[in-house]
Amino acid sequence: MGMEKDGERYFCKIAGVDTVTAEVSPRESVTILKNSVRIYKSLKHPNLIKLVEAYEQEELYIAVFQWAEGECLFDHWNFEAYEKDASLKSPKEKVKELPIPKKLKMVEVLFSFLQHVQDKGYVAVDFYDGSIMYDFATHKTTICDIDFFRKAPIINDVGQNWFGTKRLKAPEEYKEGAVIDEQTNLFTLGALIFEFFGTFSGEEIGQRYVLNRFMPCDFSRWQLNEESYHVVSKAVSPDRCQRYATVREFWEAWEEAQDFWEGFYMIREVEEKDLEECVELIRRSFGTVAEQFGFTEENAPRFTAFATDKQRLVWHMMGEKRPMYVYLDGEKIVGYYSLFMQENQECELSNLCVSPDYRHRGIGEALLNHAFDKGKELGCKKVNVGIVEENVVLRKWYEEQGCVHLGTKKFEHFPFTCGFMKKEL
Repeated sequence: MGMEKDGERYFCKIAGVDTVTAEVSPRESVTILKNSVRIYKSLKHPNLIKLVEAYEQEELYIAVFQWAEGECLFDHWNFEAYEKDASLKSPKEKVKELPIPKKLKMVEVLFSFLQHVQDKGYVAVDFYDGSIMYDFATHKTTICDIDFFRKAPIINDVGQNWFGTKRLKAPEEYKEGAVIDEQTNLFTLGALIFEFFGTFSGEEIGQRYVLNRFMPCDFSRWQLNEESYHVVSKAVSPDRCQRYATVREFWEAWEEAQDFWEGFYMIREVEEKDLEECVELIRRSFGTVAEQFGFTEENAPRFTAFATDKQRLVWHMMGEKRPMYVYLDGEKIVGYYSLFMQENQECELSNLCVSPDYRHRGIGEALLNHAFDKGKELGCKKVNVGIVEENVVLRKWYEEQGCVHLGTKKFEHFPFTCGFMKKEL
């Protein structure tokens, strides 16, 4: 239940009421909530929802939490709405589309929290994506609903009906008499990481319920590098002996893989030998826009997808002396942009693009932020951006990066409206 007092928002859990759908008695519900309060106090963490106070009110027991903005990553109460309206995106889908750096920060929070749980001598029971809230405005991750966490050691005393979702369960969570411990928790975290950076079909997810088993996606459907894939695959090994011994060991292996990833992907200045590959990338990247909006060489010969050639980029490099940069996957160019220097301490962002098969990995955002930093370094106070105005998704993306829409203009040689935006540096 949500409430507001003196301009502050709170969330309350109330036990002791005999409700229609209750599975336990009012007295038992009070006992459960009192135990939960002890858990929240013991596991206080910067990203755990904050317990403000807890008290008795006649036969009731009330726990008051500070309100946390965000969306639950497994909002099952909205599933029917998603089925009825395909235009609605679930939090899970929105997380999939987050830039890679944002998702890496979320994973860092989960590692930090589960290590904290281990340090305090607890086991994270019934921890899953429904225990995670994400604020897409501030990009803050909040942990909630840890009511079933327990002090170690723990034994699975109910077999297949042990707490948790079959989408993420470890094998021991199906076996009566099996130990539930730190290795179980790191398995769950590994499964969550696969959910964030991997792609699974509906049939593959359904098989988890049939086979009582989580299985990683193929590497071809994994967003990060091969080293990261192997690190997380080890965490979700069905054989406990093949997993990491501790959350700390898993965390260190993950960080080492990210260090490798950050060194493998890089932004550098364009060299003359790169120009032909840059032309191919620009034409292919802008070609998806042309296909989406029906632009052709006949009706839009001056559109970037059709007008870019090596001679033009040579002029940008040699004639105009533009700053030109590429984003690399190893030695492969997968992203590009240039800056056209203008008067009045301004510059124009030109041909920012990402290879179609590398999109939704945070590369565009990395290039854009690099362009802003480079413009500022060169003494610019404003970066101007031109877009296809009809591309509302792209406009929204630029606005999310801090760009402001200035207006539009129609040109005879384009079958679309040109939109103009700016970013103050």
